[in-house]
Amino acid sequence: MQPFSFYNPTRIVFGAGKIAELPQYLPADARILFCFDEEAVMANQVHAQVLQALRGHVVVEFGGIKPNPDYDYLCQALPLIKAHDLNVIVSAGGGSVIDGSKFIAAAACTKGDPWDLTAQPFLVKHALPHFCIPTLPGAGSEMNRWGVVSRRSLALKRDFSGDALFPQLSILDPAVTLTLPWQNLQHGLIDTFSHIIEQYVTTDVDTPLQDRQAEALLLTLIEAAEALLKNPNDLQARGHLMWIACLSLNDHLQAGMQPDFAAHRISHILTAHYDIVHGESMALLLPATLQALRGMKQRKLLRYARAVWQLQGPDEEELIDAAIDATRQFFRRLGISLNPQDHGLDASMIPTILAQIETEFSYPLGECHPVYQAETLTILQNLFLFPKQ
Repeated sequence: MQPFSFYNPTRIVFGAGKIAELPQYLPADARILFCFDEEAVMANQVHAQVLQALRGHVVVEFGGIKPNPDYDYLCQALPLIKAHDLNVIVSAGGGSVIDGSKFIAAAACTKGDPWDLTAQPFLVKHALPHFCIPTLPGAGSEMNRWGVVSRRSLALKRDFSGDALFPQLSILDPAVTLTLPWQNLQHGLIDTFSHIIEQYVTTDVDTPLQDRQAEALLLTLIEAAEALLKNPNDLQARGHLMWIACLSLNDHLQAGMQPDFAAHRISHILTAHYDIVHGESMALLLPATLQALRGMKQRKLLRYARAVWQLQGPDEEELIDAAIDATRQFFRRLGISLNPQDHGLDASMIPTILAQIETEFSYPLGECHPVYQAETLTILQNLFLFPKQ
């Protein structure tokens, strides 16, 4: 296991009705910007619950934060913060709302161009305190120091990060997810699954505890998904999924090892340029990436096959094939099409996608593998080959 430093100050409050407890964690002088997406907080009464909880505080509402939150729209919140002397952010919604609120919190404390915060990791040193209520499990943003922001005017989608971005509090109430369309839950399941895999099926580092933690999360996620396919109103399964999503990206899985988020980086390009939903792009890219990098990831792929999918057999290559196929079949059971053309992609786009990746990212794409242009080309070719197999 490699040397590491682990830090995570986010307080989690889990359970039905816990939104009412929000005021006890706020500063007494909190003047609040309340960020949300109307579609995520109206039908489930979260908007009303938050406003009820915040009675007695100055609250300025900033709605309309949509999936893949847009930089130019988020910056419209900054004059509100200044005009009303606001000092706290409260967000309610999916990962995009939480990410967008993180960006607003950081931009409000930045003297220069806020877009510069996306230039490289860990540039955010100061941000307004942020309290969040996730309504869609998946992104894991409610318990980490990362965010993603899009700038549609430039066709870019970038990460930003820093210790100042950890939410001070996240309230997880599984009941607020009951009004979600299945498609949204489906995308959250795939995003969570991908986060775990990209910190688990990596290099062969001696991290037995982290490996078993990842396997426990994957096995429980698969169980919760199967339960929800049988009964979408299974509140227990929704609670498991909410907690798994938090634990999948709060840095503990990658303690002592290097993750490999190559598939996520390629996904950012597909989302920014072709407007593909993130969960759908990951369903396409994750199996294609595992296939392309199977030689580098052989031992972890074999462990994944045996420990997660309970596969057995003497032929290691057949086991890896079966594990990748089991991953694809799981995504299919969730209802995702794995045909790129159904998502507006065609193999003729590969040269353009490669050029966009070259412009936006420095190679290698993966933190722990040499994922250069040749490997990226193979990933994209696999993406279009799989539906024909």
